[in-house]
Amino acid sequence: MNNSYNNIVELSEKIIDEGANKTFLIFANNSVGKTTLSKCISDLKEFNECFCFNAFVEETFNWVNDFENEEYYLTINDYDMFIRDAIITNGLDNRINEIFRSLIDSKIDSNFVIEENKINKVYFSLETGDDKNISNIKLSKGEESLFIWAVFCTIIEMALDEKLEENNYSELNYIIIDDPVTSLEEEKVVSIALYIKDLIFSKISKIREKNNTIGVLIATHNRLFYNVLFNEIKRQNNCFRLFKKSNNYELIRQNESPFGYHIEELQLIKNAIELDNDIEKIHFNMFRNILEKTASFFGYNSDWAKCLNDGINEKKKIIRLLNLYSHSRLFDLDDKVISDEEKELFKRFFNQFLIDYKWEV
Repeated sequence: MNNSYNNIVELSEKIIDEGANKTFLIFANNSVGKTTLSKCISDLKEFNECFCFNAFVEETFNWVNDFENEEYYLTINDYDMFIRDAIITNGLDNRINEIFRSLIDSKIDSNFVIEENKINKVYFSLETGDDKNISNIKLSKGEESLFIWAVFCTIIEMALDEKLEENNYSELNYIIIDDPVTSLEEEKVVSIALYIKDLIFSKISKIREKNNTIGVLIATHNRLFYNVLFNEIKRQNNCFRLFKKSNNYELIRQNESPFGYHIEELQLIKNAIELDNDIEKIHFNMFRNILEKTASFFGYNSDWAKCLNDGINEKKKIIRLLNLYSHSRLFDLDDKVISDEEKELFKRFFNQFLIDYKWEV
């Protein structure tokens, strides 16, 4: 698919044709046309065939700021029957909260107010720890984006499970995810990428194993998000960069990631260590990814443990922890508190790794 396309429709038709049962990952800078591409593909599909997350989905949710009564809540546009019906019919509010709370690392709850078979509003409350709640919490922009993503991926989970069991959503054959990480901090970017990799991809693989067709397009301008998913999708040789030259679109296949994201991840881990030893389980996952890259570079194949210094005690324990926190599903790790002993062990091996391989971060 290393070709030039005259317009966005031509490109969209090519992606639909060649990606009918594949997962494509596309990186494009802002203003190249990712959102236009996602909308065009969605428009070319029948209504029940395609689920699409993009900026237009986020605009479905609107804040109402009632300053006089100190009420702040989200509404869902009346025309969007799909989101409203999926939540009302299937009772997805608990799962939405589960994913939302795990992403924001907070005890904020979303509360769906349903009247006359319609979601009238969504307000947010905060558990204070004394059996009381603070209602009408106004979310930050980042928290709002994470809530909308939680709604979307909960519906996707449900639809994929239904399709796998051959119940409902049999017509669903395409999923588009366009930049769900805009304006988010790096840890949240990695969290969403891991969610897609660990949960959505696993469900899609099972659907394809049953000879059901489903295509996936993930588009982003975020380098870190691209690279976390690149490691998973590159084995299928379906990673691309999208360029726009004059009125033409050019799609270039990427056999190796063009971004040195491991430097960004090393810096994230270093900052977490220096910032009051604020090490979380996601940093174990990052460290293991870096070890795998390093092992491949030095010809150790998949034996990334060789990159850990043998001179530090409890090497077997750090290997076990790196495996545990990398292979567990992201949302099974709601309790992100790790022991001081584990933090200290992680810190010793990570700092020695920087010394051994002379990393400049």
